This record gives sequence, structure tokens and C-alpha cells, in this order.
Amino acid sequence: MNRPTLAVVSFAIGVSVALPIAALAGGRPPRSAYSGALDRQTAVSQEHQVRTGSLYWRNVPGLNGVVVCAQNEIAVTVSMLYRKGYVPALRVAVDGSRLLSPGVIKFPGVFTWVDTVADGTHTIDVQWRRTGGPAVSGKATVNVLYESGTACS
Repeated sequence: MNRPTLAVVSFAIGVSVALPIAALAGGRPPRSAYSGALDRQTAVSQEHQVRTGSLYWRNVPGLNGVVVCAQNEIAVTVSMLYRKGYVPALRVAVDGSRLLSPGVIKFPGVFTWVDTVADGTHTIDVQWRRTGGPAVSGKATVNVLYESGTACS
């Protein structure tokens, strides 16, 4: 791995760990409160250039189908390098259709979505669509922090 890529990946991992910790340690309550005993972590990455020119929501190749056994709070951090084109809109869907908060964003490079889930097995999909024109991304990761569920087989 070359030095610029290592630096970006290290930064993204640091942010994905530091932001939830900073949010939990802050003095003011958040606008929406989520809580759980986060005790599990699952991560996936893709290292190939992927492209979207779609006006419709599509799963980001390599960043979909993440299965976790979770309950209560779930935090999904996405980190993605852009190669060229427009910045896409991103969202995180759980179990096919439910969107994690805050919903759709024009993706800044690293962002964390949070929400609560019922006890059970859940599938997480990172989805995107173009905002003005085609978007091309390089390497990307998804990091999921969650409380282990008890109702999974």
C-alpha cells in the first residue's frame, strides 16, 4: 500500500472510531438520542474503482450485503475516495428499505449514520446515486459498530 493511500485509510479508520466516541463523551445531548452497549464491529472494504451514473438508488459494489446480528444502537461509517466526476448522494439501508439517520446526504468522504434496530439478523447496504453527473470512486470501507443481538440463530 503506498503512503498516500495508507494515510487516507488510517485517517478514515481514526475518524470512524473517534467520532462515535466523541459523540458519546460530549456534554450536550444529541438531537436524536441512541444508546446501546456497542460490543461488536464488522467491516468490509472494496479496492477497485466503481462508477455510478444512475439517477436511481443502487447498492455500491462491494459495500452491500453486510450481515450482522444486532440489537439497539447501530452506527455505520462509510469512507470513500473519489477519483473523478460528481460527488454522489449516499444513504444506508437496513433490511432492504429502512434508512438509517440522517437519511440521504451528499457524501463528503467520511460519514456515520446511526439508528436503532430490533434484536435480530440485519442486512446493511450502502446505496448511491448520481447528483449531477457520473461519480467514480476508488477504495472504500464500511465499518459497523453494534450491540450483539440475542435472537439470531
